[in-house]
Amino acid sequence: MRDIIKNNFKSYLIISILGVLAGLAVWFFSQFPYTDLWSFSLFSSMSLGFWVFTSAVIVFFSKERKSAVISEMLYVYFMFFFTGVGKITRLVQSGAGVLSFNNVFFDIIFYGVPYAIICGLLAHVLFNAKKRNILGNILLLLPFIYILIELIDFSIKLLTNKTNLFMVIIDSLCLITYIILFRKDFKIDK
Repeated sequence: MRDIIKNNFKSYLIISILGVLAGLAVWFFSQFPYTDLWSFSLFSSMSLGFWVFTSAVIVFFSKERKSAVISEMLYVYFMFFFTGVGKITRLVQSGAGVLSFNNVFFDIIFYGVPYAIICGLLAHVLFNAKKRNILGNILLLLPFIYILIELIDFSIKLLTNKTNLFMVIIDSLCLITYIILFRKDFKIDK
């Protein structure tokens, strides 16, 4: 596996920027309806395939466990941070009332902390997929299996309800990219 993400400021800054972009994407897609053919807003609420894919890529491209955990926590935190900013902005624009500054500040700052900690712990475990043994291969397969199951679920919904086309496309692209990136890493060293 590639060791692109290192334990340095530059790597963490890039990951943080990617987290900001992911948060902005979540906020952007949440503006659309979820009951039409495309169902764009499911990207931000009902689908985890893209997030599993990006998180796995961050972990598998990290040089060491510490950089994987810190990078994952930064990515998830900034994604939730900007998602929270977008949601609060939408509430204020809708005229839902004046929110107290303390509540807004607390929500924006701490909204993503629990998720970042959980994802950091999962990154700590998933880093073992870099080992060339049975456990490593199982861990390497887990993101693939999750994305595949979600793709099947969204495909069924597309066929029966005529919704979720966007998620079928996103999960298909994630699955294909995952296979291309990691197919050579699935083996056991003797």
